[in-house]
Amino acid sequence: MPKPKDKQTKRIKRREKKPRGVADWSGPATRHGPFGIFSNLKLFFYIGAIIMFGSVATSGIGVCVANRNAQTATPTPEVTVETTATAEAGGTPSATETPFLIKHYSAPPPLTIDPAKSYSATIRTDKGDIEVELFAKDVPNTVNNFVFLAREGFYDDVLFHYVVPDFSVQTGDPTGMGTGGPGYELDKEPSSHPFEEGTLGMVNGSQFFIVIQPSPQFEKGDFWPFGKVTQGMDVVGQLVEGDKMLGIDITEQ
Repeated sequence: MPKPKDKQTKRIKRREKKPRGVADWSGPATRHGPFGIFSNLKLFFYIGAIIMFGSVATSGIGVCVANRNAQTATPTPEVTVETTATAEAGGTPSATETPFLIKHYSAPPPLTIDPAKSYSATIRTDKGDIEVELFAKDVPNTVNNFVFLAREGFYDDVLFHYVVPDFSVQTGDPTGMGTGGPGYELDKEPSSHPFEEGTLGMVNGSQFFIVIQPSPQFEKGDFWPFGKVTQGMDVVGQLVEGDKMLGIDITEQ
């Protein structure tokens, strides 16, 4: 009876292929929950790559922002102080003279004045006061520098080291020798104002002069106007070499 035997054999083979109570194995069982990604290598690799790329991009953005902030920030000039001695006008200080401090700056000051406002200065001397109008709208960087140094006390007790009677008086060098300055020089600023009587002209970073008569020859040189005397030309005319500038007071309106 071969047929019943064949049927039985086929039935047994089916049972061997698929035993009762055992499911087909189609890979590792899927894990559920937060640790499920570890059972899928491709998914784990993709997520890791995304996290790494995000970290690099975020750090790059942070560096760019930091660099941008560093570029836009306004640097503050560094200050160094030098001890020297008071010199007679045009002379060389000696060890027996009274020492005083001179400030030197690493760069011109950042622009802090408002060019839309008006600025004036009172130059106090041992011969009297000189009232000055400053050309803030015309030469804002020069006026800003002058205001900064005046408020820093840079001009306190500084001599008029060079005086030509009936022509001009010059000051602004703390050493009193005509060669000193604040540690930097200003770039010339074009000005629409002429060099007429009472005009203040900038020499370098701190030295300036006041003309006693019209002096158009200065307009072609390395000097430029930044203010004009409104009161006290009689005081200017009395100054001689060795007279002292006691200080400069700034008024902002």
